[in-house]
Amino acid sequence: TQAPAPTSTPPPTPTPEPTGTGSVLLFAQDDAGEPLNGQCITLNRDNEALGPFCTGDDPDGAAGEVIVDDLPAGVYEAVTEPAADAADPDQVIAAQRVRERRTFTIRGGEAAPRVVFTFQRQQATTGDLLIIVRNEQNMALDGACFGVYEEGEQAIAEICDGDRADRDGNPGRVRFDDLEAGSYRLSQLVAPAGYDLVQDQLVEIVANEITRVRITNVLLPATDTVLVVQTVTDGGEPLLGACYSLQRGASTVGPVCGDDANNGIATFTELQGGAYLLRQTQPPAGYDRASTQALLIPAGETSAVEVVHIARPGSVEIVKVDNNGDLLGGSCFVLLTGDNQIVYRTCDNEQNDADPEPGVLLMTGIAAGEYVVREARPPAGYQRAAEQTVSVQSNRRAFLEFENLLLPPPPQRGDLTIFKIGPDDRPLPGACFALLQDDQIVFGPRCDGDDGANDGTISFIGAGVGEFTLSETRAPSGNYLPIQDTLVTIQLNQNTELIVENQFRPGRILIRKIDQNRIPLQNACFVLEPSDGTPLCTDAAGNGLFANLQPGTYRLVETQQPLGYLPVDPVAGIVVNPGATTTLDVVNQLAPPPPNTGSVQVVKFYCPAGDDGEGTVFIDSSNPGASQLAQTANCTAGDARFSLISTSGEGGPGQFSTGNDGRYQTTLLAGNYNLNELEPNLPGNTTEEVRIFVNQLTTVVVLNYVAPPAPSPALVDVIKYTCAPGFQGTIFLDFAEGCVADQNLTNNVTFRLAGETTARRITGDLGQQGVTRFNGLGPGIYTLREEPPAANLTVYAFCGLDPNNPELRQVGDSIQMRLSAGQQVTCTWFNVPDDLSPTTGSIVVHKYGCAATTYPPGYDWFRECESQGAGVQFALSFFDGTQFVPRSTGATSEDGLLRFNRVPPGTYRLQEIGAAWCHAESDSVNAQGDVIVQAGQRANVWIFNCLGTKQPPNTGAGPLAGLPAPDGLLALAPRVVWPGLGFAAYAAYRQFFAP
Repeated sequence: TQAPAPTSTPPPTPTPEPTGTGSVLLFAQDDAGEPLNGQCITLNRDNEALGPFCTGDDPDGAAGEVIVDDLPAGVYEAVTEPAADAADPDQVIAAQRVRERRTFTIRGGEAAPRVVFTFQRQQATTGDLLIIVRNEQNMALDGACFGVYEEGEQAIAEICDGDRADRDGNPGRVRFDDLEAGSYRLSQLVAPAGYDLVQDQLVEIVANEITRVRITNVLLPATDTVLVVQTVTDGGEPLLGACYSLQRGASTVGPVCGDDANNGIATFTELQGGAYLLRQTQPPAGYDRASTQALLIPAGETSAVEVVHIARPGSVEIVKVDNNGDLLGGSCFVLLTGDNQIVYRTCDNEQNDADPEPGVLLMTGIAAGEYVVREARPPAGYQRAAEQTVSVQSNRRAFLEFENLLLPPPPQRGDLTIFKIGPDDRPLPGACFALLQDDQIVFGPRCDGDDGANDGTISFIGAGVGEFTLSETRAPSGNYLPIQDTLVTIQLNQNTELIVENQFRPGRILIRKIDQNRIPLQNACFVLEPSDGTPLCTDAAGNGLFANLQPGTYRLVETQQPLGYLPVDPVAGIVVNPGATTTLDVVNQLAPPPPNTGSVQVVKFYCPAGDDGEGTVFIDSSNPGASQLAQTANCTAGDARFSLISTSGEGGPGQFSTGNDGRYQTTLLAGNYNLNELEPNLPGNTTEEVRIFVNQLTTVVVLNYVAPPAPSPALVDVIKYTCAPGFQGTIFLDFAEGCVADQNLTNNVTFRLAGETTARRITGDLGQQGVTRFNGLGPGIYTLREEPPAANLTVYAFCGLDPNNPELRQVGDSIQMRLSAGQQVTCTWFNVPDDLSPTTGSIVVHKYGCAATTYPPGYDWFRECESQGAGVQFALSFFDGTQFVPRSTGATSEDGLLRFNRVPPGTYRLQEIGAAWCHAESDSVNAQGDVIVQAGQRANVWIFNCLGTKQPPNTGAGPLAGLPAPDGLLALAPRVVWPGLGFAAYAAYRQFFAP
C-alpha cells in the first residue's frame, strides 16, 4: 500500500558536506568530573566501524582521553562499548546497559571537536545479591521466591524469579540490587515446584560488589503424586493399548499401559513432583507414535493429561476406463463431505496424483471417513460419470472404477486457430487450450507444438460447430497471468481465428530504508520512474512497497529524506521480474547536525509480568542520577505507538510507531519533550518527560510488562502448495498472490518435526487438503523438515504467528524456529517445479560468495560460503556442433538462484558477467566442464566467488585443466553422477539443504 504524500513543507536545506581530514578528542569522565581510563568508543561512518579507541591508552596523553587523527571529513557517530570484563561469563548478567551515542562532524582545517561521555559511578555504599538456584544435577530451577531481612526481621525486599523486581530476569537466577552493605538473613519463601525449601542463611553484602549465593533444592520425597494419561481419538473416543514412560534426567518410570480393564487409561503413582518427559513407548494399533510432551507435575496432587491421536490417513485409487475397459487419462476428481464441501481434489498426473500411469488416479493422505467422489472434469470427448461414495479407512486403500461413455460426435464441423501472443505482441509459444461445453472438455487439450512447430499457433481441426468455452489448460510459463475462460463461436466449414494475449504477472519493488547501523528509518518518501509520480513513504519498519509493476527496469528517486539524514542519489537499473519482488536496501548517512539539535532513540520491549501485574517502565538516559539497567531477559522487541511532543505543546514528530524491530530514532531541537505511549494502553504511568541535549543521543527504553498466556502446549500448522512451474516469487507476498489457491494445495507430503519432541505428519491427514498439524509441543527449538515429493523443484518455507505476515523464511527443505508455550505458528510451504517438459530440461545456478583468506584442500564450500544474493549476471551459450552460440542471459534472485527454463537438450557453457569465480561444481557436466542438459531433467550448477581473488583457479578437467579461465568463463569440475539419481536424493547426500 502507498502512504500519503508528504506535506508541502520543504525539508531543511542540508549543510554542505565537509571536506579534508581532521581529528577528534574523545573524553570520558565520571559524574564528579574525574577522568576515566579504560572506556572504549567506536566510531561509525558510511557503514564502516573504526576502533574501538580506549581512553588512557596513550601513555603520553591526558587521563580520560584519546585522540583519533587522520579522520576523513564527514559525520560520525561515537558509540560506547561494554566494559572489558563484560565478556567474562561469570560477570554477564541478563541486563542491557544503554550504549551512549554522540554525533560529531569532522571538517578539514578546523579544530578537533571534543566529544564527552559521562559515566555514573556506582555508589560505594551498596552492593548486589545474585541467587543461583539449582537441583542436585546442577540444572537451573525457576519459580523460587526469596526474602532478604535485616536484624529485627525487618523485610528489606521479597522477590520471585522472573518478577519485575528481579534484576536478572533469567530463569533460575534472582537478583537483588542496591542493598546497603552489611549482614542479612536470606530466606527461601517459595521453592521450585516439586522441591523442598532450604534452610535460611546469613549473607554478607559488600559495597560495590555482587555477592553470589548458590541454592541447591532437593526433590520432595515420593508422595501420593499421581499422573493419569488418557489416550483418545481426535473425536474424544478412548483408545486402548498405548504405553507410556516418564523420564526425569537419567531415570525412567514405566512403561505403564492402558488396556481394556482401565478403558485405555495409564496411571503413574508414587511420583515425585517436578518436571518430566512423557514418552509414548507403544502407540495404539493403527496409529503413529505420539509426540513426547514436557510436563510439570505438582507434588501431592493428581494431574491428568490427554494424548490425542489422529488416525493414519488412507488412500483412494480411482481407475478410469472407457466402455471397452481401456484406461482413460485426463480426468479430475473431487472428494466431498456429507455437507457437500470439497475437501480433496486431484487431476490425472498432477501434484496430488500419486500414480504416474494415465487413467489411474491415486489420492493419498486422505483422512478416514465417508466421502462422495465426483468427477469434476471427464476426459476430453467423454461424458461425465455418475457420482460414487467411498468409505476411507485408516492406513488402507479404497478402490473405485469409473466408466466414461463417448460424447456424441458433432453433426457439423469447423476449425479454430488460436494465435498466442505476449505483452510485446510477439508470438508466445508453450500454451495449451481446450474447448468446453457444460464444463466438459469436448475437444482438446491442444498444445503448441502438437503440429511440430512450437510457434504460438494452436489449431483445432474438425471441431464442432457452435458456442464453446475456450480454456487455457497450460500457460506459456509461470511468468504469465492465467487467461480467463472466454466464449468462442465456431462457424460451419470455416476457420475461426482468435488472438489470445497473455500478460506478465506484475512484480514489486520493496524498499528497506535503513541508516548506517541498519536501524529502520520511517517517513522517507520516494517516486518511481517510470510511474504516475505518486510518492511512497516508508512505514514504521522502514519499508515501502511499490506494487503492481510491469516487468522492466526502473529508477528510484528519494523525494524526502528522514529528518537528520542526508539525501541519497537516485538508484537506477532496478530490474523487476514477472511475479517477483525486487528488494532494495537504501542507506541514509547522518547529516551534519544543526548546532541546536540532538537525537532521541526509543527502544521498545514486551516482558512477562510477574506478581507486580501489568504496567510500563521507562528507562530514560536523560534522567539525572545513576544510570539504570534495562532488564530485557525473556523480553522481545515489538511494535508500539507513541507520541513525542515538546512540553511547550509545539514541536516534535508527533505520533510514530517503533515497528516490529522495536526501534525509532529521530533528530530534534534541544529541549524537553513528553513521550506518551498510546498503544498498548497498560495500567499505570504511560508518559515520560525526555530531555534532548545538544549533539547527544538520548535513549529511552520502554518496557511493557504484560500477563503471559496461561501455560499450554504450542502447535505448528503446516499448509502446502505447489506453484506453477518456473514461478519466480521471492517474498511471501509473491507466493500469496501468485500461488495460494485451492487447486494448488498439495496432499501426501511428509513433514518431520525434531526438537524437544519429534513427530511425523502427512498433509491431508486432518481431513483438509494440503494441511496438517503438530500439536502438544513443549517450548524449545525445533526443526521442521519437508520430504520433497519430487526432484526437479525448489522449496520455499515461511513461518510465523501471523499466517499472512510470517517472520521466518527459508529456501530449502528445512526451517528452524523457537516455540514458546501456547504459541500457534503457521508454516506455509511452496514447491516451485522447474519449467521443463518431456523434450526440454532446465539449468539452475546456485550462487555463493566466500570470504575466507585462504582456501585449503578439503575446504567446505557449501558450509563456509553464503548465498551471494541478487543481481549476479550470467550468460548461457549453446554448442551448435562447431562453436558455442549465445542463447540467453539472466541475473540471480535475492536467494542467489538463477533458472534457465525449457532448455533444449545439449551442451552449454555458462559465463559469469563482470566477475570471476574461483570454484564451481555441477551434477551434470562433461569432462570439459560444460553443462549437459537432458530432457525432463534439471542440471544444477554451484558457483563460488572468492572475495579478493585476482586470478581464480581452474577446477575443470580435460584439455583446459590447470589453465586460467577467461573472465568468468565456467570450466566446471565434474561431479559423481549416479544414473537415475534425482536431485532430491543427490542434495540430501550433499546435505546441501541442511540448516
